[in-house]
Amino acid sequence: KPLTRADVEKIVADYVAQNGDKLMTSIVGWQGRQKQALVKEIIRPYNPVMGPVTAPITIVEFSEFECPFCQKVQVNLKPVRDRYGARIRWVYKHYPLEFHAKAKPAAYAAMAAAKQGKFWEFSAQLWAKQNYLSDQLYDQVAKELKLDMVKFKADKASAEVQQQVALDMN
Repeated sequence: KPLTRADVEKIVADYVAQNGDKLMTSIVGWQGRQKQALVKEIIRPYNPVMGPVTAPITIVEFSEFECPFCQKVQVNLKPVRDRYGARIRWVYKHYPLEFHAKAKPAAYAAMAAAKQGKFWEFSAQLWAKQNYLSDQLYDQVAKELKLDMVKFKADKASAEVQQQVALDMN
């Protein structure tokens, strides 16, 4: 005799009642794999990252150095990073707005500093001196951080860095 809809529903209900924990474990595992796949798609190798890859929380910050609102948020982000430390992996992505003329050059300079392992230190100076964003400021901060100035200037002007910022914006 063929199974009716009611027969199938009873079989499924009985299975779920007996194996609900296995189903939940499977669903949670699937959700975790989906989230990891999404994170791998969002976070690119060039993105500045602070914190371990094993951190249970990943925060992806889209920001730009000329935005006054982004600058105000920085005051609140530092205590979060300080409080939670290695439990958070912080990822920075550039999102310079078209109507902020100094935002893209600042992003290029920060990425040039990132190539020498100094993104976070460099960006802290840009946030602190947001009203003075300029090539002069970028060079001054790069010198203070003891960056290789020839490499810094070449990277800042490179098509590679410009493409990385464009990919973040996309």
